Amino acid sequence: MYDGDSFYTLSDGGQIGLTLLSLFLTAAMLVAAGRLFRLVPDKGLPALLAARIGVAVFIMWIFVWLSPQAYYLYYQIIFEGLPWQIVIRPPPEFHAILQPLTFSGPATLSAHAKGALAWLLILYAAAWPVFQHLRQAQAKPPRS
Repeated sequence: MYDGDSFYTLSDGGQIGLTLLSLFLTAAMLVAAGRLFRLVPDKGLPALLAARIGVAVFIMWIFVWLSPQAYYLYYQIIFEGLPWQIVIRPPPEFHAILQPLTFSGPATLSAHAKGALAWLLILYAAAWPVFQHLRQAQAKPPRS
């Protein structure tokens, strides 16, 4: 499925480094999302879920927009002679977020990893409020 993907042109060390960088960036996005989720007021489960999923999509948009620079800096480390340059382009349009969510972009490890990150952020956004609201509903005494 990923024959010819640029990941496989890297040495074993390069692949490990790229994987570690991707895991670090994923963790950073989850931490950023968690901090922003705390700012969302709880105005009932539907509103809370909508707001938190909106935050998750925003974090994904930031990732799609800015992460190419982090990856380029990594490639500068492992490949001699790459020039210093800014590879960040203008902010992406909304469809740039829809492609990873629907896995309708290119069949590359990068595109599919973005899709996995997008769904991980959405799951993170939705799971905790649902769990909290279910727990609170169970803790309330029955009405008589």
